[in-house]
Amino acid sequence: MTSLPYSAPARRTRPRTVATPIVAGALVALLAGCSVTPRPLTSDENQTRATEALKLVRDRIDPVTVAVSLDEAIARAVKYNLDHRLALMDQAIANRQIDVSRWDLLPKLVVDGGLTARSNELASSSYSILTGKQSLEPSISSDRRSGTADLQLSWSVLDFGISYYQARQNGDRALATAEKRRSAVNSIVQQVRAAYWQAVAAEKIGDRINPILADARQALEDTRQVEKQRLKPMLDVLRDEKATIDIIRQLENLQADLALAKTQLAALMGLPPGTPYQLVLPDNPTALPEMKTAITELEHTALINRPELREQAYNRRIATDEVHKAFLKLFPNLSIQGGLDYDSNSFLVNQRWAEGGLRLSWGLVNLLAGNDFMGLAETQRDQAEVRNLALSMAVLTQVNVAWQQLGRARTQYLEASELDNIEGRIYDQVLAQQENSAAGKVDRVRASASRIVAELTRARAYADMQNALASLYVSVGIDPLPQAVPDYSLKTLTAAVSTVNRRIESGMFGAEASVSAETPTLDDPGKALTQ
Repeated sequence: MTSLPYSAPARRTRPRTVATPIVAGALVALLAGCSVTPRPLTSDENQTRATEALKLVRDRIDPVTVAVSLDEAIARAVKYNLDHRLALMDQAIANRQIDVSRWDLLPKLVVDGGLTARSNELASSSYSILTGKQSLEPSISSDRRSGTADLQLSWSVLDFGISYYQARQNGDRALATAEKRRSAVNSIVQQVRAAYWQAVAAEKIGDRINPILADARQALEDTRQVEKQRLKPMLDVLRDEKATIDIIRQLENLQADLALAKTQLAALMGLPPGTPYQLVLPDNPTALPEMKTAITELEHTALINRPELREQAYNRRIATDEVHKAFLKLFPNLSIQGGLDYDSNSFLVNQRWAEGGLRLSWGLVNLLAGNDFMGLAETQRDQAEVRNLALSMAVLTQVNVAWQQLGRARTQYLEASELDNIEGRIYDQVLAQQENSAAGKVDRVRASASRIVAELTRARAYADMQNALASLYVSVGIDPLPQAVPDYSLKTLTAAVSTVNRRIESGMFGAEASVSAETPTLDDPGKALTQ
């Protein structure tokens, strides 16, 4: 048997070929790290950012080319409202988390490789523990330069079980996020309904306030002239001035309130600020919402449909799976390992080999703390049960309150309609007296103002009734869209909203309404965001 010659003494030189590049690279990295300084945005970058933001705000929506109906206003809010789009993005992220968590169920497969180099030989010697003398000449068993590669497969049974329940929890979280989006949509639609009818009142009555304001200001000026000329008793003149100023203030407040109505509706629809648009104005919106469903059926439908209750049901399942995860952690972990290896070391007899093994480990601390972990998980599950009961009671209360508010709103609307009719007749009488006698401007302005206030009160009462109806929709959990839509274009969404609105306006709040909410609408949030 021949032995390899030992040539270490001839190679003992200062290592430069390997150490020098490493030191140089470290210095370069250190200097580069020290040279990083904050770089504020330039004026051109800010200008570009602002231009792109304006373009994005104005180009992301379908332009308003015709008068907007209630159905289209709801469809625009569902499609373009930024709060809803944020909810869609949350749902899309939750769905992606499901995809990611599925990979945790697979075994770990790792590819590793590397190259090593030394400046001298890895030589070693040994000595006898009996004599203390060197028993073997310095020798080597590895090359100066070598490469290694391996493919390792490992699978932990305990990690698989925990990952399984984690994946189920992520799925339930995604479904809970979808219910949050449903809740956001219902809230937005409720606001749209209220804002739409307020805007309708503003558009129908707002233009008629300016002429009456002009008459009121002229009447105030005439009254002050009468005061200067002392043509009437001073007490009567002051009362006329006070009444006229009260009318002007009331009309100006009404004008300011009405001016905000269309702006609020535009914001809900996602329109850029200042976008002009018109509304579909019903000739005489007097239709009262019908109610063909008993309150008991509404309560049952609400317990089925309400997104908050569905979300809580998913949270209960998440809490139950947390108990399962805590229970699994009490068991030992069995790891299965295997792999293929390669080493280019020329001293090895076998440069390629396969390996495998089993490993059993038990976290004793987890075992000792198991009762605490289980107790915490079970308490969280019990908390979810109690929260579900409390939320169910709150939902039933909301349904009954919304039912009563709708009845009260109907009564107030009928009273406002009757008052509007009386004010109209009073106005006609004042005009008739002006034609047959010399009635003052103050009386005519007062009658005009009272009439338009009565009309506005009636319009607002109708809007309040629609808002109460929308509150009942929300309390029952009625979705503004059917269970599925073919696409998310504005035209398709408007048609879908119209279908649901016609059915609900006929008084169908019961089991038929619950079908539309059986599965959250817009099941593909990523697709909805791109259309």
